Amino acid sequence: MLKLSVTAKDSPVNIQDPRPVHNTGDEQASYTVQPGETKEMVMSWNQLERIGQQIEDLETAGFISFTIEGSGGPAFTEQSDAPDVPIIDFVSKGVITQAGDLVDVTGYDLIGDQGIAEASIEGDTDAGSVKVQASEPGGAGNLIDVEVVDTGGGGLAVSTAVVDGRTVITVDLGGSAGEDCDSVAAIINNAASDTYGLVFATVVGVGATAITAAQDLEPLVGGTGAGLVVTLAGLPCLVIGIDESGAPDAVILNLATPNYSALSLATGAPISLQVRANGKLSTATLTAA
Repeated sequence: MLKLSVTAKDSPVNIQDPRPVHNTGDEQASYTVQPGETKEMVMSWNQLERIGQQIEDLETAGFISFTIEGSGGPAFTEQSDAPDVPIIDFVSKGVITQAGDLVDVTGYDLIGDQGIAEASIEGDTDAGSVKVQASEPGGAGNLIDVEVVDTGGGGLAVSTAVVDGRTVITVDLGGSAGEDCDSVAAIINNAASDTYGLVFATVVGVGATAITAAQDLEPLVGGTGAGLVVTLAGLPCLVIGIDESGAPDAVILNLATPNYSALSLATGAPISLQVRANGKLSTATLTAA
């Protein structure tokens, strides 16, 4: 016999044996574990083989952690050894207002093993450029294109349009000869623009490097994985930046919080922040303002 210990994280978890031999304590048909509870289950290796895929899938998704005590049976990966599971280490604000708070979430593997699609807007010289990245990792970012045009008037502007199922971001120099990497990156990242939350721009090299030439449509490439979903109180947060410049696997997510006023949460009520990266989940509990 062996002992399986399962700890549920943020929601009740039910583990169901598809073919229980009998229902007598050492081999129950089902096990329910409440949030924050650790339940020890005594079972045979045969039963563990039948439910093994369930507990591995629940652990991979971030719903449980588990340990196994016993010998003579198959090996299972424990939570601490599972690759690419996001871990929230620090949140810059513990008390969150109802909408628009800018919050940094720091942790490890917060985007999993996913790639972020990106493209480059080139400066007039090699001194500087603007890197444009999809705001979220995953394959969806590969459906975004970026281009630079000059309509000859109106000043620097940015717009988006959907063309044949792809999102095209157009930077219009607007007749100005004085635009540079800094100004182009700033208008892409402007909260009032329709590119906000879709992509974010980073200056590479010298920000004062001029950008005066039109540039053909350039697709963002390199996005891999199922994507990133960040929610607060069950509502989606806007991802406005991802910083991977820290130690290996350390990531900072820059978020804008949603408006959760319709939920009528009391001041001081707990609210759940969830980061699901490539299908794997990490959570933190914050406080409503």
